[in-house]
Amino acid sequence: MAAERCRAITDAGEPCDVTAQLSAEGYCLWHDPQRRPQAQRARAKGGTTSTALRGRQPKTVQPDELPGGPPESLDDVVRWAAWTAHSVGCGKIDARTAREISYALQTLRFGLAEQREVKRRLERLEQVAKTITAKDPARA
Repeated sequence: MAAERCRAITDAGEPCDVTAQLSAEGYCLWHDPQRRPQAQRARAKGGTTSTALRGRQPKTVQPDELPGGPPESLDDVVRWAAWTAHSVGCGKIDARTAREISYALQTLRFGLAEQREVKRRLERLEQVAKTITAKDPARA
């Protein structure tokens, strides 16, 4: 058996889908002419709540609470990522702050990984050059 729905027709010409808190006449809070003041108070409260949530300040920490200095190595990136996950989990920082930190760490991680690969390739080339120079000192 389907739940009883509001009897009103929406501005779009569709039946209202609300099934909760119907009046004796079969109208929801939003369509019941007898409860118009109550609906207006609910709308006003909802607008105030969502405005307050939008303007809420992000939850951040002081510099001395961060996991050491700025991340400069891949080990630092891992340490910062672990700290970020823990800090969100225990409510020390908010999700928005964590996303920004994670984005910065990801960018840094890619840069450091590329830098590490270039360094490895350069070391390999230097070894090859030493080998060639050792075999033929005239090439030095």
